[in-house]
Amino acid sequence: MENNFFKRIFSGDKVLWTFYLALVGISLLVTFSALAKLSVKTDSTVGPMAGHLMSIGIGLVIVACIQISSFSKIRLLSLAVFGAGLLGVVYVILSGTDTGDASRHTSMGQPSVLLVLGLILIGAGIFNAFVKDRNLEKRFFYWSALLLGGCIFIIMIDNLSTAILATVTVVAMMIVGGISFKRMFVAFAVVVVGFTLFMSVSYMFDDKNEFDQYAANHSYMKIFRRAYTWRSRMDSFLVEDGKPENDQSRRAKIAICSGGWLPNGPSTSNQRYRMPEAYSDFVFSIAAE
Repeated sequence: MENNFFKRIFSGDKVLWTFYLALVGISLLVTFSALAKLSVKTDSTVGPMAGHLMSIGIGLVIVACIQISSFSKIRLLSLAVFGAGLLGVVYVILSGTDTGDASRHTSMGQPSVLLVLGLILIGAGIFNAFVKDRNLEKRFFYWSALLLGGCIFIIMIDNLSTAILATVTVVAMMIVGGISFKRMFVAFAVVVVGFTLFMSVSYMFDDKNEFDQYAANHSYMKIFRRAYTWRSRMDSFLVEDGKPENDQSRRAKIAICSGGWLPNGPSTSNQRYRMPEAYSDFVFSIAAE
């Protein structure tokens, strides 16, 4: 009986299971290498790693539950996750905890992650229906793209990187689902035009202070506040040599160069003690070192 239970859980595509477990292993190594400064902040070497292990355990339980569940239950779960994530993202935009000039967090974390999961589940169901009936694709593709794209836009307002990951995932599902490239091109063109118009707002004012003063009297303009952050990052990436760069990106480059082609192994990074965001935004540089 016990063997049958575990057989049900670990049935399915062995390549996917291998890929999943490999990513878990990599996350452990990277987290172990990058958490030094966070451990100093929390005065604990075990706490941060234990939190990561707990997250992995919760994720594994969720994966196992989905594996043994019926498609009808997964469909209901996808609707619940999608709804909770959408409400959460709208809530943090209106009254969430600020990180810099972005509203992303509640006391329970970032709801945008939950919305992305809901989008993936909803999108998988939609594109699966299109595979079974191509007439549905002809009739409802643009409406479906509007739904998914609208949710990605809501995520993008305060979290561009998560929105990009969601977009890449949705496009990948479209390709796997055999969606017409013509329809995909039209949808992608709309996204590019929309993002360009969104970013153009950051060039309507001389600087962010002028924008902030205007937004104080026009609350709807606050949805464009992150455009200035993205503009400054693009400008700093594209500027000519000689212009000073911020300490974070400078140390990230030092870390990557220090690693070279044959790094020393986990927990050998020197820059992890000096880089403010070594365990979050700049974790890739620590992994490279």
